[in-house]
Amino acid sequence: MTEAILDTAAAAVASPTENVQTFLVLMLGLLAGYLLWRRVNPPNLPPGPWGLPGLGAIPFLGLAPHETLMTMSKAYGDIMSVRLGPKLAVVLNGQRAIHQALIKRAGVFSDRPGFELVNMVHKGRGIIAGPSTDFVQRQRRFLMRSFRTLGLNTHNIENCLQAEVQTLMTTLKQVQGNSGEVYDVINRSVVNAIAVQSQRPEVPPPGLLLGRRVPLLLHRQFLEDGDNFLSIIRDIVKSRRQVFAEILQKDPTLDDFKPSDILDCYFQETTRGQAWFMSDEDFCHMIMDNYIAGTTTTRLTMQWAMLLLTISPREQTKMHDEIVSVVGTDRLPSLKDKDNLPYTKAAIFELLRISCVTPLSLPREAADDVIIDGHRIPKGTMVMTNLWSVTNDPDVWEDPRTFKPERFLNEQGECVLPKEWLPFSTELHIIHCKKCSVSAGLYGTVL
Repeated sequence: MTEAILDTAAAAVASPTENVQTFLVLMLGLLAGYLLWRRVNPPNLPPGPWGLPGLGAIPFLGLAPHETLMTMSKAYGDIMSVRLGPKLAVVLNGQRAIHQALIKRAGVFSDRPGFELVNMVHKGRGIIAGPSTDFVQRQRRFLMRSFRTLGLNTHNIENCLQAEVQTLMTTLKQVQGNSGEVYDVINRSVVNAIAVQSQRPEVPPPGLLLGRRVPLLLHRQFLEDGDNFLSIIRDIVKSRRQVFAEILQKDPTLDDFKPSDILDCYFQETTRGQAWFMSDEDFCHMIMDNYIAGTTTTRLTMQWAMLLLTISPREQTKMHDEIVSVVGTDRLPSLKDKDNLPYTKAAIFELLRISCVTPLSLPREAADDVIIDGHRIPKGTMVMTNLWSVTNDPDVWEDPRTFKPERFLNEQGECVLPKEWLPFSTELHIIHCKKCSVSAGLYGTVL
């Protein structure tokens, strides 16, 4: 034993160069590992849970990640970091943290991260889930110009929606409670409700909208052939372009041309060189985004409205009595009645709070290094806003999973909206989505 130790010591003394090389390799390996760890975990990050290699915290989020993240925030704070696979994400919980980031530092979080799945589908196109590039901003400005050209405003859209509501009520009576048919009817009605916001307004007679009047798309194809949805839009654009070419031959300056829908606006602008930046394929992806985003949130809100009012007969009766006393039975409620319907208005706000159909909203991306409440969020970090943690916070809303419209009424019986009511987001462009969902809430009150 002693001889073996002496032999080892002698070998070490005899070959110092090899020992130095081994030591240097070991130190370089440790340094590389440390630098990699610091790159993956920048200093002063918000605290968060440990994850599995390659998977991060994904296996622990469960089927309701918004609820899991809200529970985790009790241990790690309202601003916490998690790894979703190899990607670092910062989650904002609670109204204060979301306000600090998306309101006070809105410019830093105005972009969206790129997702491989989205890129595979859109190939760099689309206006919702991809990065907010200059090209995307131009597309959004085109949409706003088109809405103005078509003369779309709240009053015009409301007339079309009221006609759709009338048809929806008639059709629901005919299906006699068949759950499958009810689901299909609601889906078709929602697609029509989105469609009327992309064409020149006109007041159709009752019964015209449901299942027949979609200017750019056919609701049945949209609902039943989703995988081929983009091809359907391409075919419609191609056929309509041929019609527009005939119009252009008769009126080369388009002085007498009056666009009937958003597709006509696109053809008109490309002819005049205003929408030169956008191809037919870009337009198709933009329209697909508009329909998918609008129909999903509105459909879910309507389904929640029907569910909550069905299991809440007392609240349904109070809403019905208020509507009848203010509006009567000769017409449908309209937005001009909202200030005289405080309980109904409160019920719609409560519906949107308790449903929270986009609990984690669409993720944002930090455009630069930023400090929020003492925590460093590095440039390029994905930022998720947990809206569920705001709308279902038991410290703010007593018994949050119970439908209580009264929580939005003050002592004078007026409807008051607290700052913690945040079912969508805090971004300015979300106002359009709020209007759509409030309209969906009105659908539920009429039913």
